Amino acid sequence: MAKKLREGLSGEHFAHPLDRLGMQRLVDRLTRSEVTKTRIEKLQADSEEEFYLLNLADNTRLSESQGGSVYRLVREVAEVLGALVPQVFLDTSAEINACALGGTNPSIILTSALVDTFPERALRAVIAHELGHIICRHTFYRMLS
Repeated sequence: MAKKLREGLSGEHFAHPLDRLGMQRLVDRLTRSEVTKTRIEKLQADSEEEFYLLNLADNTRLSESQGGSVYRLVREVAEVLGALVPQVFLDTSAEINACALGGTNPSIILTSALVDTFPERALRAVIAHELGHIICRHTFYRMLS
């Protein structure tokens, strides 16, 4: 098992300065608009719920008892990063891909082609990359922009 990273790790510790600037500009635009913080939070919660339900309907939700080896990789990487363990879904697709949406109920989707093709070390890197998007809140800001 890899050594756990610094306690309290957040996107501020590793996000690129231009990434942080872009997100701050988006927040500034939102605060100048008619959109309230409550509406933004509701939009985030609704989109996460829809994303979760779509994945629950179309993909396989992984856990200790189903797809346990992949789920354990996600759990181990999340522990190293000090992140919450997201919902993990396997999409049976011939495309090598992964994606994430996160906030209050984060989820990541890994395609079966990715899981079948990548060695464990590379799969850990992909999982860490997706968790990085969740930690930095990229998925929420991408949805708003």
